[in-house]
Amino acid sequence: MKQTIILLFFVLSTVLSARMSKQDWVRKLETLAKQPSHYRNKYPYNLLYWDGSSWWCDCSNLMKALFNGRDINYKVVGSYQNRLIDPKDVTEWGLFSQCSDISGNFNKLKSGEPRLLYMQGHIGAYIGKELKVSQGTVNSIECTGALGGGIKYTYVDGNGNRLVAKGGSSLGKWYQHGKPTKWVTY
Repeated sequence: MKQTIILLFFVLSTVLSARMSKQDWVRKLETLAKQPSHYRNKYPYNLLYWDGSSWWCDCSNLMKALFNGRDINYKVVGSYQNRLIDPKDVTEWGLFSQCSDISGNFNKLKSGEPRLLYMQGHIGAYIGKELKVSQGTVNSIECTGALGGGIKYTYVDGNGNRLVAKGGSSLGKWYQHGKPTKWVTY
């Protein structure tokens, strides 16, 4: 019995320690958004691939690579997130559907509470704060083929509108948002 309890404690602590803090998740997203990047949805370039001067990925694999512990400081030419443990290779819906506290009410977005954003065929992250960048005020990060392609700052408003920046042109509409509590601690 004692060995079972010790083993259970070890497994549980390993699983919980594998999760990243919400601050670490946002810091990694912001670091990537400030570096040169490109959108690509072909293997291996979709897996947060480093080519020596910029990052390559697609929207869901950006999140999956970070959740799987991709070291964004490991910039060896040709390196990418080659082993997905959890989440495995799922679509953006497969990834989003594992969130908790899913809602379509975008007025519920709170400062300091980053969340995944979902629309059919696409996923992004509300970072839980507003920032001033060259294109204006932003509060989300996504990897998109729009805006020149790559990991970009964007803005989500209280109606779920996906915008270039606060008050800027529309890029579509997010359907829902949720907490990725399986991979991020709150």
